[in-house]
Amino acid sequence: MLVVETFSGDNLRFNMYAAIGWGGPAIFVILWAIAKGITLSGQGKADTLEIECSWMRESVVDWIFQGPVCAVLIINLVFLIRIMWVLITKLRSANTVETRQYRKASKALLVLIPLLGITYLVVLAAPAEGVVSDIFAIARALLLSTQGLSVSLFYCFLNSEVRLALRHRLERWRDERNIRLGQVRQRSRR
Repeated sequence: MLVVETFSGDNLRFNMYAAIGWGGPAIFVILWAIAKGITLSGQGKADTLEIECSWMRESVVDWIFQGPVCAVLIINLVFLIRIMWVLITKLRSANTVETRQYRKASKALLVLIPLLGITYLVVLAAPAEGVVSDIFAIARALLLSTQGLSVSLFYCFLNSEVRLALRHRLERWRDERNIRLGQVRQRSRR
């Protein structure tokens, strides 16, 4: 009953948050696509544009979406620093060994980095050419593609509450299965 009340009561808020979370970025991407399309029309021959994939070429127009991305990342970085400050001050007030405190703080930092998208700060500006550019492209692909995995690991699979719920569900399933198997065996003996 509580779940139903949560989802029905917050439906208006969810729609508002979804509109902000998906609609806001969509506006910037649409503006960027229009501006990129306008600036690309008339640049070179059609054959050259297809081969070079001119949409991937960097230009000033890219700041239409890179600017808001940078702003959000800076805001998230400020949140991360504030959270870490509070966490470290709370850990210092507790009566624990100092190394344990820093271990806890670094674990919290590692959990928050992918959640807040701080990995995008590392890969925001790439080198233009050469071996360094190739290495940077590989690092970018690894960091950004594993971001979802790391969030799911920390917040789902390694979460003690989730593991306890899964263990409980597995035990219930085993019990139900054993009861059914026991009933089938009793019927077959008759």
